[in-house]
Amino acid sequence: MIEIVSSESDSENVKIFYQWIIEEWGAIQSPQGSKIHVPAPLLAVDENKLRGGLSFLDSKHPENDEIVLWINTVFVEPKSRGSGVGSMLINHAEDMSKLMGESRLFAFTNIPKLYLNLGWEILKRDQQDYVLMKNI
Repeated sequence: MIEIVSSESDSENVKIFYQWIIEEWGAIQSPQGSKIHVPAPLLAVDENKLRGGLSFLDSKHPENDEIVLWINTVFVEPKSRGSGVGSMLINHAEDMSKLMGESRLFAFTNIPKLYLNLGWEILKRDQQDYVLMKNI
């Protein structure tokens, strides 16, 4: 059974998650250190085996200079894709952000269908990339 955990309690798997990010996108974007709290990455773990992860970022609102919370990366290992792991991670991120007092969450992605199926809305589109938002 897949469990979503904070990377604060799973340092070995967070190293694997960061390696996946580097292999897929070439870099890890770090939080800016703004006034908003940026949670530690979330990990999808099945019997201590990493299946996927999600990281957060603080960055500008797409329409103004306000610093807001973003989902920075969602990565699911290839053999676990299509099994609901990505949706579980995003749903957990929404719940956690709401508990932190956030009223909305943003994402930049080239896979909008995943987010749209979870009730997100498109704010902007630039060729293959989308900026999405969800009121939480």
